[in-house]
Amino acid sequence: MYKSADFFSVPFQYYVFAVATLLNIALDLLGLVGWTISVCLRVFVREVAVLKTPAARGTETLEQIIKNVIAELRADLGADKPVGKIVGLIERELYLYALIFPVHGLITAVLLFKAFSGWLKLGDTPVTPDSQGVLSSVELMGLQTLVRYYSYAIGNFVSLAWAILMFEGIRIVLRLSPAAAGWLLVQ
Repeated sequence: MYKSADFFSVPFQYYVFAVATLLNIALDLLGLVGWTISVCLRVFVREVAVLKTPAARGTETLEQIIKNVIAELRADLGADKPVGKIVGLIERELYLYALIFPVHGLITAVLLFKAFSGWLKLGDTPVTPDSQGVLSSVELMGLQTLVRYYSYAIGNFVSLAWAILMFEGIRIVLRLSPAAAGWLLVQ
């Protein structure tokens, strides 16, 4: 059976994990992961905003609706709070650990933990027709929970994708560069 890190020796894995951690922190500080999540959410939100027809009393443009939905989702996801960024960093560290030291069940455990702690709280916010916000509007009444669920899923899957991309990038560099592999190898 194939293991993701079957070509690594144990001490070698710790140094590779250290390099992956530094790469993860650098990408987080550069804002690439957050930017990727924002781009994916904007594409998704555009589709949701098209479903909302401007109310008879209002003259909201599509761009204003998109801006309002993004603001609501950012507030729901905690994107403006530093804790969200730290949780994402730790989440990717767990994914990298699971990939480098072949503990693939850890990826499932992290996703399930996030599902139960994050996605289930979506039911805590009752939707009433007189609520403020685009997602609480009559046009999107049935989609509010689904929109928030997809927003969480986009964040989770983009974070996992970045971890896999970092892992595979490191694997390629180590396979193509014996000098890099030799530098990390502990005798």
